[in-house]
Amino acid sequence: MVRAHHLRDKIHIAVIGGNGFIGRNFIASVADQAHLRIWSLDYQHHNIHLQTKGSKAVIEQVLMDVSTPSVTTWLASRPMDVIVYAAGYESPTDGLGETIVDVKALQALVQTVNSYKSMRLVHEDDRLPYFLYLSSWSVYGENNVSISTEDDELVPANYTGMGKMYCEDVVKRIMTKLEVPWCILRPTEVYGKKHHKELRSSTFWPGYFHYYVDKVLKRQSEIEVFSPESKIDLIHVNYLSQVIVDCIVSKRTGVYNVSSGYSMTMRELVERIQEAYGERLSEIVPSNRLVIEDMTIEPGVVGNALPYNHARYSLTKFLDQYLPIRRLEIADDMTIEQIVTEPKLLDSTGTSAMDHYRLRRDKRELDYKEIREIAGPEQFKYIRYGRFQERARELLGYKETEELKDLSSQATSLIELFKTEAAQEIPNTFSPQTEKLKNSIKDASRGRKKRAKTKKGKDDNIT
Repeated sequence: MVRAHHLRDKIHIAVIGGNGFIGRNFIASVADQAHLRIWSLDYQHHNIHLQTKGSKAVIEQVLMDVSTPSVTTWLASRPMDVIVYAAGYESPTDGLGETIVDVKALQALVQTVNSYKSMRLVHEDDRLPYFLYLSSWSVYGENNVSISTEDDELVPANYTGMGKMYCEDVVKRIMTKLEVPWCILRPTEVYGKKHHKELRSSTFWPGYFHYYVDKVLKRQSEIEVFSPESKIDLIHVNYLSQVIVDCIVSKRTGVYNVSSGYSMTMRELVERIQEAYGERLSEIVPSNRLVIEDMTIEPGVVGNALPYNHARYSLTKFLDQYLPIRRLEIADDMTIEQIVTEPKLLDSTGTSAMDHYRLRRDKRELDYKEIREIAGPEQFKYIRYGRFQERARELLGYKETEELKDLSSQATSLIELFKTEAAQEIPNTFSPQTEKLKNSIKDASRGRKKRAKTKKGKDDNIT
């Protein structure tokens, strides 16, 4: 059981990289816990903000580059119970690309770990905050075993895997020396409803799942499937969030794999996406230009404690609900040239392609007309320019968003996990004198606003 060591206070959690895909979903999974105070430390260069509406926990976003010493000072100056490190960079290049981001990820971890050396404990029974580091299956690389376990040799095959291995070594050595309880999780590929800004940005590697989803939805004539016979294990981001919570609550220490225990080949993954889309417009082109290692790892201790619920996190069900939403998101990115050159629609004169384009354009105009009637011209102006896309979908009656939200809701077992007697909220009580003073300040403020409004009306009459 997690207990706040701050008298009459909440449990304090810092999430490094809290605005990232995994960080956001972890925070959302515990947002209904009123006993928590959560800080999300991220530099937000992708302009994605946490959704805190309706949250019972106190959630604060902190704009900060975590690869600089500023994170060391910030963490050391605040009382913490838990630090979750979810920052990182993924790359599919197998070591063929630049390594700057991998070095920066290592710098960020070092700065975070250094904060522990500067922390001052107020009471003798206080402890340094529990530390959880999110690593990756990529540390196993080419270890030449059918199913990897936590005790297997680490032979990373790319810069991402090497970076994660170095980071794990830093955590093990420094945290053990400082007598800090630490935990390392090695998840396989994580999927879920990603933010469209993440998927559109070249800074982020979307993962093989989202990479091939977009290939299918854009109806490319040929889809290059890298290492088609390599096996891939997918886990839903909400399951990983549940595992993180379990580790924090149970104070698990050591290294743990996180997987579903079920794997499919890259070819099977693309075929399943095509089946969910309903049409096989793209031809699968096998390619070994990019060698991908099998991500088959043993679920181990975590899998026994929290078995992966395949019925709850059904990949097929997720695809059925997610594809219509993702198709709507990328519709604006599909140019006329792409439509005209689609093999299924192209004929000698190109009339079929242009007819298809006109139908799509007319349907969009009809949608906008309907939105304008419902929302009114003023709100429509903002929707038209893409500022309230979610609202536009609601007005058009796209139910997939709500269904997907239900699918991605937190597990019921998370509800009671963070309850603690030592972290109850204290009601604010004021003396009669304080209440009287507060009311007089409010009355004075109302009077100023009223006088300003009256003065403005007189000035308008004069002109």
